[in-house]
Amino acid sequence: MGLRKSYTVNSVNASSGITTRNFDGTIETVSAGGTIYLDSDDVSANSIYFTENSTWKTLTADVDNGSGDVTLTSKTIKGIANTEYVVKINTDISGNMNVDTSTITVKAYSSADVLLETRTVYLPTLNATDRDDYVNLSSLLGASYIVIGGTMKEAAGDYEATITVSLESMDEIPAGCTFTIGTEAANVINLGIQLLASDGSALSGRGIIDFYLSDDAFGDTVASAAEGLAIGTDGSIIFADSSLNSLKIISEDDGDIDINITESTGADVYYAVVILPNRKKIVSDKIVFAA
Repeated sequence: MGLRKSYTVNSVNASSGITTRNFDGTIETVSAGGTIYLDSDDVSANSIYFTENSTWKTLTADVDNGSGDVTLTSKTIKGIANTEYVVKINTDISGNMNVDTSTITVKAYSSADVLLETRTVYLPTLNATDRDDYVNLSSLLGASYIVIGGTMKEAAGDYEATITVSLESMDEIPAGCTFTIGTEAANVINLGIQLLASDGSALSGRGIIDFYLSDDAFGDTVASAAEGLAIGTDGSIIFADSSLNSLKIISEDDGDIDINITESTGADVYYAVVILPNRKKIVSDKIVFAA
């Protein structure tokens, strides 16, 4: 059970193909231009022979308990460094599995074999059906590999399970944003925020950001609360502190957010600050209220 990135054999440096060991330990001969799935370590040792692709090899583990419980043999998934993915686990059950104690664990490790994070999926009672679970590891971007394990418990009778693990792109995690500052009208300025995907296109999902107003062009200070902060048309505030100094906002499904900022006490200058999930800080241009 695991995943490996696919690589194409370089036709220039390996014009007659190459014989190498596949990720599952088998020796395989691949012609120039052909595809093979490898660990990142395998590629780094022979980097001139391979061109990295964008696809991953998905593997499955078949479990047949026969009678009793089954402990999944821990499997290591390498080659995930500097990727932004969510771990998808599909569990397909024939028979009956116990809801109370059946779990699948996902552990993220650094390149120095330091455990960064452990997440546990608690499986419900499944009978002749399948389900998808998604594990969004906060440390996955800095991890070198992950380990999948767990325990599957028998319920009313025997069961068979097929567990498939894959990496899915995280469409709802913003990598950037742009601001559109409207014109003041009746002491209100509408601020538009467009969340962006990693390729710079508009986000195709409901992204979540932290937001505050600053009176500093670098966002180093939190401004005294404006008279009003409220969603205009797009997005929803899912958390706000008592003085509205800090908000957590979820966008529309196209990454759009707009906020009405109200200030009727005279001239004032604000800067909008967005904190992305990767903790990157983005500061807007001046938001200027007239006297």
